[in-house]
Amino acid sequence: MSTLKAAFKAFTFNKISDGCLLLFCIISLNLVGNTSITQILLMLPLHQNVNVDILFFTINVCEFLTFLLCFAAFIKSAQIGPHI
Repeated sequence: MSTLKAAFKAFTFNKISDGCLLLFCIISLNLVGNTSITQILLMLPLHQNVNVDILFFTINVCEFLTFLLCFAAFIKSAQIGPHI
């Protein structure tokens, strides 16, 4: 039973990470018009004043994209915190 629980936990964490990567791609495609990381890095300084409203918080779009990418990378590489 513990292997089933661990497998479900790993599946859930991977789906959360996939969701973060998908949201990153959707926002960057909408903002920059391309999903190439070099194009995103070249165009992001032009969008430094763009904010995203999430629930009760207002966050800069550059910070939000960085958070999504780092969070997905932490989960995928099993860093301390989301490690299983």
